[in-house]
Amino acid sequence: MRMLKPPTAPTFTAFTLRRGFIHLNGQGGLRGALCRRGHNSASGPPSKEQTDGPEEVSDTEWEIRSGRAIALLRETLPDFFKVGLVENSTEDENPGSIYSPRIQLLYTPPAHLPPFPPTLHIEGLPLYHASSMFVRHTLNMFYTDLSVELRRMHDVKGARRDRKFMIGTAVLGKSRMGSTRVEWDVTSTYHISPLTGLIYRHVVESIHPAPHSSIYDTLASTITRLSGLKPDPTPSVPSTCGAMAEPEKRNRR
Repeated sequence: MRMLKPPTAPTFTAFTLRRGFIHLNGQGGLRGALCRRGHNSASGPPSKEQTDGPEEVSDTEWEIRSGRAIALLRETLPDFFKVGLVENSTEDENPGSIYSPRIQLLYTPPAHLPPFPPTLHIEGLPLYHASSMFVRHTLNMFYTDLSVELRRMHDVKGARRDRKFMIGTAVLGKSRMGSTRVEWDVTSTYHISPLTGLIYRHVVESIHPAPHSSIYDTLASTITRLSGLKPDPTPSVPSTCGAMAEPEKRNRR
């Protein structure tokens, strides 16, 4: 059995609001951007800044890194609610992260929910870690027996060093109120950097049913708490009971 390294909690040293960006400075001087207004970087080729900026690795090393990243995703995603985000394995000879230090996470909700921009954008490994912790802790507040099933996987290879991994998962659980079985279908695409062979972009293509507005309320309050900013006296995102939109009930046979 492969031994997986436990995730390291992110540490933030500064929080500032500037030019429509919310910036978090983490360890190593990395900077994340959350809720980037009017910007959707899910399309177009990666810039040097987006793909880390270091020197290009050899073709052999690139194949090793990209293959390792996809293999680790397949192995660890089913245990996400138990172990969290896993970056590497103790069996790796060079146990570096499979993620770029400047990884981007993007999600476009089906409906625009002010004050958030149409596309939610998180940038930087510390914030990527924080977002995974937010998802785990928030869902665990409302549901038990959470698990992830891998249902669709598609490894897409294009031209030289053009690779992305599309994966469809089912998030399963049981409501803490009434023990109703619930299920969400999530489709994501992981993009591999052509320079480093690391995952530099994670696009959440769809979540069905979509997250409830109260999830965004919780996210907004978390940002406010981290930043030390005073909350808006009028709730900007309408909220009702429940963490998610009414999920699909699983048929019992």
